[in-house]
Amino acid sequence: MIASFGDVYQHGAGILDLDFETRDLLLTAGYDTFIRMWDLRSNKCVLTFEEPFDSAIYCFLSIGKYGIVAGTYRCGMVRLWDKRHVKPVQEYYVGDTDSPVYSLAGDSKYLYVALDRNIMMLDYTV
Repeated sequence: MIASFGDVYQHGAGILDLDFETRDLLLTAGYDTFIRMWDLRSNKCVLTFEEPFDSAIYCFLSIGKYGIVAGTYRCGMVRLWDKRHVKPVQEYYVGDTDSPVYSLAGDSKYLYVALDRNIMMLDYTV
């Protein structure tokens, strides 16, 4: 094992998604309702974003310098954060089902959201 980042996790708080923010910063998210930013130089968590409705975070996408969106397991909900703040900025309910959000793709103009039966698109320019 090279390094362990598991000292802040409880049993059952598995990671469902992870991605590099930069070469030295790793973002993780999962069942424990948090998105965490890890500094790989120190192997420490340096920032957390908590999902306020206690929903597991299935996936996330970092958008530009300040944006991060997360897909939750409830009601096709996508939540938007500004990385300069720990509280969420906005939430979007996509589709009309109780589907989890399984995957996200997009940029600062469009967001594609994978649900259980379809793919929805959010247009931020409207």
